[in-house]
Amino acid sequence: MAQGIKKLTIAIPTYNRANYLSRCLQNIYNQFDEVSEYIEIIVCDNCSNDNTEDVINSFKIKGLPIQYYKNNINLGFDLNIEKCYKISNGDYIYTIGDDDFIKNGLLKLIIDIIQKNDFGVIYMEGDQIESEINILEPICTRTYKDSLMFLKKITHNATFISAIIVKRELISSFSFQQYVGTQIAHFPFVLDTILKNNTNCYIETKCFNYQDNNSDFDTYQVFGANIISILEKYPKLISNIVIKQLILDLGNSVISLRLKTKKYFIKNIFIKLKNAYAKYALFWLYIFPLFIFPKPFLKIFRYFFIKIFKFSINKYN
Repeated sequence: MAQGIKKLTIAIPTYNRANYLSRCLQNIYNQFDEVSEYIEIIVCDNCSNDNTEDVINSFKIKGLPIQYYKNNINLGFDLNIEKCYKISNGDYIYTIGDDDFIKNGLLKLIIDIIQKNDFGVIYMEGDQIESEINILEPICTRTYKDSLMFLKKITHNATFISAIIVKRELISSFSFQQYVGTQIAHFPFVLDTILKNNTNCYIETKCFNYQDNNSDFDTYQVFGANIISILEKYPKLISNIVIKQLILDLGNSVISLRLKTKKYFIKNIFIKLKNAYAKYALFWLYIFPLFIFPKPFLKIFRYFFIKIFKFSINKYN
């Protein structure tokens, strides 16, 4: 490898998803030759009992230099992600979900970006799985030289591993252990990297395809009590940026859930969100009405509430 160039680690945490993993690796294989000098590929298998290892070997035979690590036991999502970070050697690491697929042209785009810049975090937009598989021109990127403005742009989406490429510089001083069990133990590492690097990058162009609603975790637990337990360790200026947008986005989820169910009041979900957000006025002003208003009025309420909320933010900021 030439002196002075920056390397990207692509790390794939996986568990019993051989079919998804095969497609994920195929998309990497299709682009690999053009950037092989700059790329390290790692698969962290969380003790799968399907044909994951056969899939890995099939791509090794094709010439894809995969470093394959199989855990003796299922460590859980957080510790498997930690392993991805700890064993990687790249200057930047991209931990893509095994059920998400990079678009054609992404690897060259990322390598070009990291060679020319010193970003802390690169955030990429994605498309749902059925959409275009090629990155469409023109490529739209935006550089943020204010970490708080960048955080305001991506907020809680910094938890989405397939959308985040993060500089590894801080990894030796970061401990995942205190966040194990949250299902987003990587989030504070990403957050710290954003805050300690004034220059970060937002790619508006759709760079990958993701599965919708394919998570194995409890959304309202993870983005309720779990994420709050992490954010409360940060100054209010930081935590409030994430929490305000998170509450607004959780409202969309509540509306979707209520429209799909015959229940009038979804008590268990309400309790989870109340336990996490009861001390925030925005919860009572926005989320609480979404649990009790008649279904025909939910989208109308959301439309006018968001309009008023955004107007008030713009007026007083």
